[in-house]
Parts: sequence; structure tokens; C-alpha cells
Amino acid sequence: MRIRILVLAALVIASFAVLAFADDPFYLYQRGAFGASGNISLESETAYGNRETMLLGADVVEQGIRVRISGTDWLSFEGWGGTAFHTTNNTETGARSRDTAASGDVYARLLNQDGQYVNLSLGLGYLYDYDQTSIPRVRVTISRSWRDLDVTFGTVAELPIKKTASEAARDSDADSDDEHDPVDLIFSAACSYGITDWARVGVESVLEDAEGFWERDEAEGGAKMILGPTAFFSVYDNLYLRFNAGSVIALTSNTPTVGTTTTAPNRVGFLGRMAVGYTFR
Repeated sequence: MRIRILVLAALVIASFAVLAFADDPFYLYQRGAFGASGNISLESETAYGNRETMLLGADVVEQGIRVRISGTDWLSFEGWGGTAFHTTNNTETGARSRDTAASGDVYARLLNQDGQYVNLSLGLGYLYDYDQTSIPRVRVTISRSWRDLDVTFGTVAELPIKKTASEAARDSDADSDDEHDPVDLIFSAACSYGITDWARVGVESVLEDAEGFWERDEAEGGAKMILGPTAFFSVYDNLYLRFNAGSVIALTSNTPTVGTTTTAPNRVGFLGRMAVGYTFR
């Protein structure tokens, strides 16, 4: 089963190439941007209700720091660290205070729209999840800009590494029966339009945990769609703001295998994300 899933993930990645911006970080979900060679961007990110791999819940606020280094016009690096703050004691649902996470990704641009019509990049990275799970991941990215219009698509394949018995024993909060999916598939799409030299508006959509459509059990409880408006503002000099608000819609109701929650996610939820960034040129 694991081999079949990995083969499917490889085919999906090869045939449905993924996300990316143009040369500016327009979006909040679409990763893999390439800035001008030598640029370093530092961002403070705040999120309510969602993170990259599963719903956080209504009582959680996430605060993170992200740095992006554009070494050349074809190679960039992103590092991120975050903390999830539980605003209430969620004893009824069994939520656990796994409140720190970190990730690092390297992106290589394979095609450039100036010569090959589209921007195409490959990303390899590692995420240490709030659930204290090591997750290697692969991103393939494709985008295209026409003057003020930008269109982006994305796919991410995450491959959680199962904890050993000794690792689970050392984690006093861990449930040894937790079972992550062999692979988590995330698809995304976004478009935006520059209405002025300093403002851009658009829409972002993300399909998380797509394996919930064909697997009976799904670690986070099933496939989810996130859809909502996004906006980018260049405030002053190299300072910028990004905002996104979205509805979270549960598309399937699978049996969750991670954590102590025994019910599927709410059918509809809400999330909000904001980033304040500065680019050192």
C-alpha cells in the first residue's frame, strides 16, 4: 500500500506541477518564491485556526518567523519556526500542547518564463511538526505572470516518518497508537491582480489531505478545502503586508488516526493569516 501511494504521489507531482509566486511574495499559502539575487526577506506571521498540515482549532493562535534567502535567480532557501498558543484548556477534545514547530526548504528554479514561458521550480524540505513528527516534503511549483496578473498552482507531498517505540516512550504526551498517513497530499491554486503599484488583491485555495478521498482512515480526519481572498500591500520602501481570510470546508469524514479526537472536523470553519515582512536588498 505504501509503495502504491508513493508512486501515486510521484505521478501527481510530475503531472500537476505546483505553486510559486513570480518574484515577490504575493501569497500566504503558495511557497517557493524567488526574489532578486542576494535579497533576504524576514517575516512575522500570525495565523488563527489553521496550519500547514491540519486544523489547529478555534482556541489556537500561531505565531511564526520566516526568513527567505535568495542566493541566486535560480536558488533560494526558506526557514521557518512557529509556536501555537492555546487560549483555553481544551480537555474535552484531548488537544495536546505540542506548541513548537520548525521547517527548512531549498528551492531550485528549473524553468523561467522569460525563456520557457512558465516559472517552474522544485523544492525539497523538512518539517518538524507540532505533533513532534519529522516530515520530509517535496514541492513542485509552476506560475506565470502577465503584467499585473499572476496565476499560480501548487502540489506538496509530505512523508511523515513514523516514530520508533523508544521515541514514543520518551514523549510523555504521545499516543503510541497514533498513525500518520504514509503521504499527505496538498494541492493549491491562487491568482492575484495588481490594482496599483503598491497593492495586489486575489484569491487563494488549498485542498489539504487529498488522500482522504480514497483512504478510509485519514490522520487529520479527512480532506479539507480552504478558500478565501488574499491581499498584498507594499507599505513603505521594502516593508510589506499580506492578508488572507478563508473558509475551511470539510469534504470527507474519515476516521482520524492522530490524537485522541474521535469525531471528524467541523463541516465549516474559519481561518485568518497575516504576515508583516521586510526585504533587505
